[in-house]
Amino acid sequence: MPKADQIRAAWTEIAIRSDMTELPVSNGPNPKQTLLQEIVALREATGTPLSDFNSFLMALLISDPSIAGTLRSNGKFTVLMPTDAAFNALGATIIDLDDGGGFLTEILRYHILRGKHSHADILAATELKTLLGGESITISESGDPLVDNIGRTAKFVDGETDIEVTNGVIHIIDAVLFHEAPPED
Repeated sequence: MPKADQIRAAWTEIAIRSDMTELPVSNGPNPKQTLLQEIVALREATGTPLSDFNSFLMALLISDPSIAGTLRSNGKFTVLMPTDAAFNALGATIIDLDDGGGFLTEILRYHILRGKHSHADILAATELKTLLGGESITISESGDPLVDNIGRTAKFVDGETDIEVTNGVIHIIDAVLFHEAPPED
């Protein structure tokens, strides 16, 4: 099955799980789409410099459906979206991270901030409150700007920040951030 068809199938499943009915159509960032629509559209678009997001989409698909609902809501949100390479670097699959206890859902909530925060706003902050029960991401003044609760760091991917959508903004990052250490097998 071609990748575009796989993404459409994943989107359809997300739509079913979160009461959405229309597939997005995009050739790149569109400020009239919601965060969830834009994440799928960015992944589906061809000829753009944007990274692949299959892992993030898969995580959305198998995690708590309320996250997809949040990303399509009227609120303002910021998504720090890891690339496929970031997920691959973990040495664990999305299925491995879905421990049945909600860890994958917690990871996703840790990558979503309430409010619309530009790249410059984030770099000027000292910490970012996430949607995960008050957990924060620290902003470093040097080196990798994002530091999670267990000391892992992430950088913004050059040219892939401040992707504006109707209900927020997306920033692509090069690592998956954790609020706590992943569960052991």
